[in-house]
Amino acid sequence: MLKGEDTFRTECVNSISEDSIVSLLNLYQPLIGGEGVLLYLTLHAEAKHQRSQTTHKHLSRMLNMPLDTIERTRWHLEEFNLMRTFIKEGANHTTYIYHLNTPLPSVDFITNKIFMSQFVSAVGRKDAQEVAARLGNVGISVQGFKEVTKPFRHVEINEENTVEEAVMTRITPQYTFSSDGDINFDYDRFLAGTSRLVFPLELRNEENLALIGRLGTLYGIEPDEMRKLVKRCCELDPPVFHPHRLKDLCSRHEVQTKETKDRYALPPASFLQSYMNGRPLPLSDKKILEYLSVEMHFSNEVINIMMEYILHKSNNRLSPKFVELVAGEWARDGIETREQAIEETHKNTAAPASGRPRKVIDLPDYMKQEHKNEGVDEKLMDELLEWQKKSGQEKGNG
Repeated sequence: MLKGEDTFRTECVNSISEDSIVSLLNLYQPLIGGEGVLLYLTLHAEAKHQRSQTTHKHLSRMLNMPLDTIERTRWHLEEFNLMRTFIKEGANHTTYIYHLNTPLPSVDFITNKIFMSQFVSAVGRKDAQEVAARLGNVGISVQGFKEVTKPFRHVEINEENTVEEAVMTRITPQYTFSSDGDINFDYDRFLAGTSRLVFPLELRNEENLALIGRLGTLYGIEPDEMRKLVKRCCELDPPVFHPHRLKDLCSRHEVQTKETKDRYALPPASFLQSYMNGRPLPLSDKKILEYLSVEMHFSNEVINIMMEYILHKSNNRLSPKFVELVAGEWARDGIETREQAIEETHKNTAAPASGRPRKVIDLPDYMKQEHKNEGVDEKLMDELLEWQKKSGQEKGNG
């Protein structure tokens, strides 16, 4: 039994983060009680400034909590792996060492069936589902990985309180996006600070989140700034998301020129902005980049290499028709990586896979007239046709 003269020291390896506090208060608190939260945070504070052993009498006064309550509360913390306790018995008193563990991140807690079973028992299924939906976050795909986790058997699972797999799927968003470089956006940071009044849960489907991530990747928009733009595209009653409004807002967002050792890894808008000699990037150019990213699903690196290639071929002019022609050819050739894109720009004599020369099709008169009506530079169209013919002849002679 714990005595007032018993001493303790506290060890805490990791600092407690904002997400840890959210997890502690929203998920652990129904299991360990308010007293458990208070004891954990107090011991954590002691660990930061403790110079020597402290008596439990002092801790009892700090917490305004009887010694037997401190001991029972400590057991709750141990049960949910928030702390480990080591003792050394002496002639007059016992010395304790408390090792504090960091609370599980919210997403990890929610996907832990044992902890969630206890959580459902404590707060009820309805509240558990609401909390899980509110705190659920973007998951990391484990496709291709083998799970080697050893099962945790300390707490028996109450089958009546187990959250079914289908329910867990509904209340815990599992958004898995391409890992090949198409989308490079910090969803964790974006969703962590986004309330339901800004971006309702009903609107957080894979299509909307993919668009948000792709536009953020394209224009180099940080999660905190993207949150403000998304808010302007949502209606709450009923919940409606306007993707075209978000595209427009993102295209009008100021593009930042960024310094980097790898220019091709830049957001395409920043890459193209570097060619503007300090002037803003035209909206028409942004729409071209949006087409390549959102519609054609090219990665940042491929878009940047394509832009550099087209600017070189067309004397620093960006014609939508020229871009569409090149983009279509690269899509048909299966260009997906930086290496493939670079190779495509250097390809002059390669023949098609079939071994037959590629047929060069001249634009019919009505299409030429259509291009003129659209305001396309006639000289540029002549250069485009000449480039197409030359490319086809070289590939055919290869």
